[in-house]
Amino acid sequence: MDTAVGRPPCNLREHREQQKHIREHRDLQEALRQTTSDLEETVDLAGLLYETNQRIGTVIDYLLKGRGTVPTGESESFEIVLDRDLNQLEGTEGDRTGGTKSPTPAGDVTMTENPVSTGD
Repeated sequence: MDTAVGRPPCNLREHREQQKHIREHRDLQEALRQTTSDLEETVDLAGLLYETNQRIGTVIDYLLKGRGTVPTGESESFEIVLDRDLNQLEGTEGDRTGGTKSPTPAGDVTMTENPVSTGD
């Protein structure tokens, strides 16, 4: 009997298997710590991106109001940018399927705001 633990001595195979399980357990704990850390960083980054998006939206609204593009009190910057992105996405999908790009109902934001722009 193993006097230190109070059980019979294990054979070498059992001992190696136990050590293997202990290493796997430690590796899984470390992977969990790393994943948790990555998740926390991702949440922090998402919060930062959200705050930045809010600030950019405010600046865009201010600039559009200065040009008289947005009626007072209403925020249309999101819709304008979203329409532009969706139109670009539809154009990209049309290129992949061999179709043609549909005309933009709201027009390109740069062309709407600055008709002299060459679109470059």
